[in-house]
Amino acid sequence: MFELLGSLAAGLAYYLFIFFAIEAGLLIAWGQYQRGESLRAYRLTYAYAGLTVLQVMFILWTGIGSVSLSFDQVWVPPFERVVAIASLGLLLWGFTPLFREKGFVGTTVLALNITFALIFYFLAVFTWPREFAPGQMLDFNQSRWEIFFVVWQVILALFGVVNCAMRLDEERSFALFSFGALFVGYVLHFFTIFTSSYANPNLPILVRLTAMMAFPIFAIAIYRGTIQSLSARSQELESLSEVSLDQVKGLINLFEAARQISSSLDLSEVLDEAAKSVAIAIEADQCAIALPEDGSDISQLRLVSIYNPSRRGRGEAVTFPSSEQQSIKHALKRKYQVYIDEYQDNRQIQLLFSLMGANDVGPLLIQPLLNENDPIGVLLLGNAVSKRDFSNTEKKLVRALADHIAVSIAHAREYASTSSKAQQLSWTLRNQELETGKRQAAMETELKKSREEVALFAQRLYEYETAEKANKEALAQARDRLTKLEKTIELAKAEVEKSKQKDKRIEGLLSETEEHKKRLADFEAEKQSLLEKIEQLEQETAEIDRLNEALQTSNVRARKLARALKQARSHPPQVVPVPTGLSRAEVSTELENLSCGVIIGDAENKINRVNAAATQMLLQRDTNLVGKELTHICDDERWQQAVKQLKTSDEPMVTTTFKINNNVLRATISPMVSSDGEAKEGTVTIVYDITAEAESQQARDEFVASLSQELRTPMTSITGYTDLLLGESVGIIGEMQRKFLQRIKANIERMGSMLNDLIGVTAIDAGQLEIRPTVVDMAEVIEDTIISARAQLEENEITLNLNLPEGMPPVEADPESVRQILANLLSNAIKCTPVGGTLEILAAIHTEGGENSEDETQFLRVSLRDSGGGIAEKDLARVFERFYRAERPLIQGLGETGVGLAIVKSLVEAHGGRVWVESEMGEGSTFHFLLPISDHFDDPWLEVDIPPLDLNSDQPDLL
Repeated sequence: MFELLGSLAAGLAYYLFIFFAIEAGLLIAWGQYQRGESLRAYRLTYAYAGLTVLQVMFILWTGIGSVSLSFDQVWVPPFERVVAIASLGLLLWGFTPLFREKGFVGTTVLALNITFALIFYFLAVFTWPREFAPGQMLDFNQSRWEIFFVVWQVILALFGVVNCAMRLDEERSFALFSFGALFVGYVLHFFTIFTSSYANPNLPILVRLTAMMAFPIFAIAIYRGTIQSLSARSQELESLSEVSLDQVKGLINLFEAARQISSSLDLSEVLDEAAKSVAIAIEADQCAIALPEDGSDISQLRLVSIYNPSRRGRGEAVTFPSSEQQSIKHALKRKYQVYIDEYQDNRQIQLLFSLMGANDVGPLLIQPLLNENDPIGVLLLGNAVSKRDFSNTEKKLVRALADHIAVSIAHAREYASTSSKAQQLSWTLRNQELETGKRQAAMETELKKSREEVALFAQRLYEYETAEKANKEALAQARDRLTKLEKTIELAKAEVEKSKQKDKRIEGLLSETEEHKKRLADFEAEKQSLLEKIEQLEQETAEIDRLNEALQTSNVRARKLARALKQARSHPPQVVPVPTGLSRAEVSTELENLSCGVIIGDAENKINRVNAAATQMLLQRDTNLVGKELTHICDDERWQQAVKQLKTSDEPMVTTTFKINNNVLRATISPMVSSDGEAKEGTVTIVYDITAEAESQQARDEFVASLSQELRTPMTSITGYTDLLLGESVGIIGEMQRKFLQRIKANIERMGSMLNDLIGVTAIDAGQLEIRPTVVDMAEVIEDTIISARAQLEENEITLNLNLPEGMPPVEADPESVRQILANLLSNAIKCTPVGGTLEILAAIHTEGGENSEDETQFLRVSLRDSGGGIAEKDLARVFERFYRAERPLIQGLGETGVGLAIVKSLVEAHGGRVWVESEMGEGSTFHFLLPISDHFDDPWLEVDIPPLDLNSDQPDLL
């Protein structure tokens, strides 16, 4: 039998049989791989492709051996054993579960197995013929290398048997049988070569027999594995189709319910449609929605909508405390869904179903309604009639509908609030239009009055000019006559002298002399009269000059009133009070006719004249004001600061606003200088009543502040939806869409920052800035501010140094305001500091006050130094103003271009401190601000540890 199996025809049949068995397995594995089986089919396909390559190489090697006898006897037998070892390695790599799970390990072992097989093949080729004596027939079965290769094959086959037996399925059962057959063939071959030899040398007959049986079974194993995979996939698709039908049904119900809920913006309609739509979508017997009775207080709930087809009518809204319904309270507190299927003998559940109009109880589903993670109500679903349990799909659907209901409720409330505010705004605009019309009529009346005053001044000027002309003519005639009289007097004196010399004619001329003396006395009297008249005419000329100056001032005032009226007609909402003033204090009669208040002071700031309009505005008599200093007019701090500023500065005009009782006044103080412009002769104060304009401005500021607060809600909603889109919660987005969404989010955040600045400025202008001082640890606030700005510092590679004293005292301030002050200053420093620059924050105790120690006040001075380009000296006074790009050029060396620094100044001054800046061109700028130190600093009572008072304890307090 062995001789038959060792024949050439049997060998050829063996090669073809094994080759076709391998090709059958390769086709089955490739077909499975084409159907989408990734790992299993992938490994089997590549394993059988490797077996095909090995089998083709073996057939070619055998064909070469048939040509050369020496090659056939020496090279072919060990190559057949190497092919068998490599084939076993590929089969183990493709079938065993260990190598499938440990992909890298299996591939490594396979590569090492083939590598070492090739190494030992070449070693065997050059060594095994030397084991036989010269002239002795060569038989590889009798060599020591055959034992080595057989043991190697036995180990591999045994490993395949054990590993396949650990995890059996249809595929590995056949693989286990094939590995077992190969293991038996190798063992029998091992014992055969020791007990006896084959009739044909070099051929492993028993190994070939078991291989012819094992390789077809390996192909059957692949086929069975494919059938098993297809069956499992078919069952999976069937289960998926059932689940998909349920999901499609749930989605249809979800879309229909969402459409019904979103069909209206009226709150009651939204609630009714929501309860009805959810009940229909979930196929629930009862559905109800409960909302807080009072705003956001969830301790008292009210069933505002009940859907129960078994009860007639809509039903009345019922109120109940949430503490009596522990399940609802638990759901609202934990913010997740609660499902109750054990409802028998539960009084709370029975009461809840009775409130929903049900006569019986059943399974209950409680879903909290959340808006921005805050509970705003609860959705109740029950099956008191059918007793049907709610499925997981229905529970998920209820969660989705609850979110939609919460958003719809929020939108309905926002719609109601917006409608109310729109109506209020319409009334406000109507009132403003009426007020604008009144102010325009008042300005027209004022302009008419000014024109009448100008006409009166013109008439008086004409009269004065006529009188002046007549006086000048009389003055010229008087001067001519005076000249003639002087000449006559001279002639008379000469004649008197001549008469005195003429002794002889003395007696005759005595009478003539007496006559001439009388005439001389008359001429002297006439001369004195003419001199008095000339002096009177000069005074009248000076009065005419003053009237000319008053007329010019009135013309300027009339032109200003005309321009203001023109602006009021072109821009009705913006009404600016028109300043009125007189240039000289000497025109006393005209002061009383002016509608604005005029206060004239001397060089020592003492009042010497007040008109009636000023006394009426200041609610005082002129007798009470004349002779007093300007600071006695009003106790308002702004007035006192304006007077002080006029004394200490060289400004040509100081303007301030102050209040007298409920009236708002605006005053403009201007110094009066001498004709040479060097000496200060006094002051002129013009006072206007701007109460109506101040009230209108405050109303506009309050309106802007309210509108700015309302803008936060849509911006928050836009940000939330943008985050949902970026997080791909509602679907996958492309790279271009992601960039656009990121730009949207960045601009929304920028709008939020600008809105915060607008709210801050509007609150300051409207007088709504609220400061709630408390004890603040500045070290902690500085640390929080630096942490918030860390991203900007790292992006610009800016180094920040801290120089804070140990035991830094706390300050008495509003924590949020202090954080805003530091954040704005740090943001400005980062913007103006170049990349790689340095910043420094310093703190120290600062003392201000008088000479006495009792008058001294201690402040905490915080300084922020940057390394920017510095601010020019001419721009230092404008650092804390509000800048607008369209109106003014930006200040070089300043990073802040908005209202951040103006807010800093207002917040610091609201705390009783002050802020200033020091700068050096090319070196940088340092911003300083002062905050009052808390009175509790170094308070020894703060070190006493007093336990808290427990009001719920029955034990008396120990003193």
